[in-house]
Amino acid sequence: MVVHNDVPPLPERDSASPPLDAETVEALFRNHAQALRWFIRGIVRDPETAEDVLQTTFTRLIEHGGPDQTDPASRKSWLFQVAHHEAIAQKRKGRLRERANRDARLVRAADSGNQDTAEDHLQRAETIARVRQAVEALPPAQRDVVLRRLAGRETFAAIAQADGLPLGTVLTRMRLALGRLRSLLDSHRDPSP
Repeated sequence: MVVHNDVPPLPERDSASPPLDAETVEALFRNHAQALRWFIRGIVRDPETAEDVLQTTFTRLIEHGGPDQTDPASRKSWLFQVAHHEAIAQKRKGRLRERANRDARLVRAADSGNQDTAEDHLQRAETIARVRQAVEALPPAQRDVVLRRLAGRETFAAIAQADGLPLGTVLTRMRLALGRLRSLLDSHRDPSP
């Protein structure tokens, strides 16, 4: 599992600053909700999850008051930053659920007496474990691109936009990661035919 420790904690509400009023929150929602929705969908690839993340983003705004209340540009930036972190957190949860479901399906398939033997399932499980281990061995920036592109099915352009990077940088990270994965997995390959 990839854990990103670079996510800044949400600021505590300053007891001296008043909470945002409903009118301000409604105006922020009217002005930024659609752009946030598109941004979030580019990350999570699921409209329902995107709506959940959008709601969570505005809940955080209400709970924490957001940034300096006199600067509308900083509010927009803050909303996109919170939306990005929430969307990535949802993706991580989704990947964990998918992994658990895949592992459960493997176990059920092994128990159901399918045409594949238990040895076939064991070999597949070992291959999956080797691939996961190789991905975890990648440098964090490369690992992030690989997981977001392959497991999360994000486009390279969406990854570049979300991280504020040039598209070429994201593509280079993926190319380097694939080369390194190939090398790591070839070194573990069974030499027998």
